[in-house]
Amino acid sequence: MIDTEDSREIKRALELANQRLDQLHSQFIDRVDGVRTELTARLDKNRDELAARAEVLHKELATRIDSLRDELNKKAEAVRDELIKKVESVRGELAGRIESVRDEITRKVDSVRDDLMRRIDGVRDELGTKIDAVRIELAAKIESLRTELYVVKESIATAKIWALLLYIALATSLLFVMARGFHWL
Repeated sequence: MIDTEDSREIKRALELANQRLDQLHSQFIDRVDGVRTELTARLDKNRDELAARAEVLHKELATRIDSLRDELNKKAEAVRDELIKKVESVRGELAGRIESVRDEITRKVDSVRDDLMRRIDGVRDELGTKIDAVRIELAAKIESLRTELYVVKESIATAKIWALLLYIALATSLLFVMARGFHWL
């Protein structure tokens, strides 16, 4: 009768220990999932912010290009109108000068256009480089998080094995003490 009561107590103690271990395991898993969710949200937020910044820069550049194009078109129209008026008033006398002014304006417009194209290409290359650098950095951070999670999983598995061995050692020592107390040994 004593043996069955003691074995029942030991079983109950083991069941309680297993339940506590399962609770701790589920709490740890919940925490890991929470950290994973938080990191994923941060990465998504950063990705969205970068996409929004790239979109804003794209729109800003398009607006600047359009405004410069409009401004240059207005200037070219104004010069053209002025030239037409002058040509009508003194056509024969100023025909040579009009051609030289037209060539000069064309060169200036071409140089401004070339300069703007170079600047736009520079900004495009710079943005592409920055976005690629951010993408590489985020990929490295994600990979390091994966590595860290793997290490945590391994340490949990090792802790489970140690806990099981300690439970067995505890049970063995309790049985040994009981055996000595009942003069079985």
